Amino acid sequence: MERTAYTPRSARGGQRAGRTGICLNTDNCQKAKDKEKIVVRTGDFVCPECGNELHEIKEAPKQKNWKLIGGIAAAVVAIIVLIICLIPSGNDAPAREPQTETPPVEVPPVIAPEDTLTNQDTTEVETNIETQTEVSTIPEGAIAVEGGYYEGASRNGLPHGSGIITYLKATKIVPSKDYVAQPGETVTGTFRDGKLMTGTWTQKNGNKVRVNR
Repeated sequence: MERTAYTPRSARGGQRAGRTGICLNTDNCQKAKDKEKIVVRTGDFVCPECGNELHEIKEAPKQKNWKLIGGIAAAVVAIIVLIICLIPSGNDAPAREPQTETPPVEVPPVIAPEDTLTNQDTTEVETNIETQTEVSTIPEGAIAVEGGYYEGASRNGLPHGSGIITYLKATKIVPSKDYVAQPGETVTGTFRDGKLMTGTWTQKNGNKVRVNR
């Protein structure tokens, strides 16, 4: 048990030392018998009970618990590292995809059932099909002309005289009239220097139309 010794005000005069000692006067001092540590803050370094000079004890400074300090420091470092790992960096943030406009959806045209088509619609469909049909074969000796081939009299490689034109694709017969021959139809007539002068247009349905330039 430690006690602080105080000396009378007249005996005080030294500086605050805070020294610790024990009294060795075991014959006449109970503090010495009890081996009590006496702390003297100020005044003479003597036993407050018997006045005998104290034997100073140099107490070793308290050792710091370095293991505990090291463990706490390691725990703090581990927590900091964990926090850094959990925080996403700017490069890891998912990139936002650029917004693009959705192209309009094309709705296919509605085709009426066959039984609802009128005669006029049927004729137009057949005419379109015939227009797209082509006969690619030109007989040997025939002369290729606009829209088909010519067989008959010729001069300088051009139709000249009597002959017949067979059309391979939809073609206007003469510039002055809106007569358009379809693939497979023919014009029989008289030609001059590659141009039709007069003739007969034979259509697929058997109709015959007189054509003049």
